[in-house]
Amino acid sequence: MNERQLRAIQFIQTSTRITNRDYRDLCPDVSAETLRLDFADMVDKGILLKVGDKKGTYYVLK
Repeated sequence: MNERQLRAIQFIQTSTRITNRDYRDLCPDVSAETLRLDFADMVDKGILLKVGDKKGTYYVLK
């Protein structure tokens, strides 16, 4: 996992979930596509669970 992903995990541990907007706020200098790929990677690795679709999507620890 990279530094951004670790920050996302720490955020989830205090807030119970993270949205794409939350992640963009945590990493403002990183492109939205890179952040999307980070989420996809964590879901593929079984670290996060994606809940919802489109605008209502958020992620929780699996």
